[in-house]
Amino acid sequence: MPRHLFSSASLPLILLCVLLMCGSNGAEANAVAQAPTNPLGGTTAVPEAEWKEVAAADGSVTSLRVPSLVKVGDDVFVVAEAHCKKQQGATDGGFTGIASRLLRPGEGAAMEPAAAGTSSFRTQLLKKGEEVAGGIMRPTTVVHGNDVYMLLGNYGRATPTNESYGKAGWKLFLVKGTVTDEDGAGKKIEWGKPHSVEPGTVRRVQSLTRLVGGGGSGVVLSDGTLAFPMQATDKDGKSVLLVMRFTPSDNKWELSYDTAGAGCRDPSIVEWGEDGGLLAMAHCAGGYYDVYGSPGRQWYRAGEPITRVWGNSLKRQGGHGVQSGFTTAEFGDKKVMLLTTPVYSAEGDAAKARLHLWATDMQRVYDVGAVSDESHSAAASSLLYKSAAKEELIALYEKKAEDGESYSLVSVPLTAKLQEIKEVVKKWTALDKALKECTSTGSDAVPALKGVCKSSVPTEGLVGLLSNTLEKTAWKDEYRCVDATVTAGAVASTAGIVSGVTFKGAGAGAEWPVGKLGQNQPYYFANNEFALVATVVIHAVPERNTPLLGARM
Repeated sequence: MPRHLFSSASLPLILLCVLLMCGSNGAEANAVAQAPTNPLGGTTAVPEAEWKEVAAADGSVTSLRVPSLVKVGDDVFVVAEAHCKKQQGATDGGFTGIASRLLRPGEGAAMEPAAAGTSSFRTQLLKKGEEVAGGIMRPTTVVHGNDVYMLLGNYGRATPTNESYGKAGWKLFLVKGTVTDEDGAGKKIEWGKPHSVEPGTVRRVQSLTRLVGGGGSGVVLSDGTLAFPMQATDKDGKSVLLVMRFTPSDNKWELSYDTAGAGCRDPSIVEWGEDGGLLAMAHCAGGYYDVYGSPGRQWYRAGEPITRVWGNSLKRQGGHGVQSGFTTAEFGDKKVMLLTTPVYSAEGDAAKARLHLWATDMQRVYDVGAVSDESHSAAASSLLYKSAAKEELIALYEKKAEDGESYSLVSVPLTAKLQEIKEVVKKWTALDKALKECTSTGSDAVPALKGVCKSSVPTEGLVGLLSNTLEKTAWKDEYRCVDATVTAGAVASTAGIVSGVTFKGAGAGAEWPVGKLGQNQPYYFANNEFALVATVVIHAVPERNTPLLGARM
């Protein structure tokens, strides 16, 4: 793994340096929102299917999984997959249903599974006649207007021999939910009749099996298109990623033309880029989260710099992880992505993880820090950002029980973190602007750049800048991503103007660990290609060959 080194044997020198990603990003488009006609168009109502509330006599809820947060009007609801088991020595392996509840303003507490009759959740099972649809899988939600649309996978009481989606195999159900408040008993989501969905496909995806929603949340795009993250199994037995869209003009559901992310699953999606473009983030068997983009019907690897930044385990040993929370926010003129992933501790039981909140503009990656309780082992998560009259950020995550088999849900209000994120994003914007507008007299707009640049500096792909800020042995990255460590260095000053760091003496130098091994690697792209630009002032000619700049693999 590369670690970029700057060293000095005996010559004093002043050093300023920047790290650039090789490549470019797409631009954000401004689209006019349009209302879709009827998302249930082209679907077929399932005869005799109805929802039945779980009572204590029917079973108990043992786990709450696959969480999502949905905002309807000013109200936020939790929706999750409820794992239930029969009581009194039943012979089957239990069944799954849907749990939902209103999240009260400012609430941040564990929502423990309990006997359905006493739980704060409303848990419902899907029944067709006397038969329970036991194989309800990965509820995936999207909100349009005042309605919630939930996509469900269903494989019946026993796994069918035909695992292709459709009439004889795995099925997709779309359910419309409406918020009600009957008799002042409290607001709840009333689920309507399930409708069978058979999305249009092309030949290359017709061979897929086990087609199901990705879980968590879908998105409504700027043009009114509804999009659900999807996953399936290809002919080689590997999980792959897709998206299913409902376009208003077509009035039908369609799958993407191809797949992405072989070996990846549980995708989370956000709108990003031009013309309804999507980004999908999913955990992969290689031990990391990969990111893929789709400008429409096809997929491509999103590339640097956020691909494979986040790992699934402490040392990226390989194997799958858990679904991430994923959303977008716009601060001023800057659009950023916010996400949550579990970070494993180097101490104690490595299986435990704390949920971290991250912000990225597709160039820089900023770790806001841990947001889950330190005593919890966090797993899959969901993230909701509200920017209406009252700005709000909420996380919802699975809490793994000590037995390692059951899960509850925990909500965490994160609105207080928004100010920190805004300050970081504001600094990114100010640095970019100052560098691009720098003149021969330097830049006075940002103190950290005073005396640094003498002409316009391109910022596309610029992810890190070591300039004038030195705190003890930490040479601070002005973009607040990865700092360098300094040995025998001091802030340089020329004619009273601070300008970089001076190194003097044998062994003096700095190490910028941009490719350092670990679970999370903000500059993972440096393992493949990068450009390192340094401005160096040498005050004395060395008497022998002296290394100045290098990279260690």
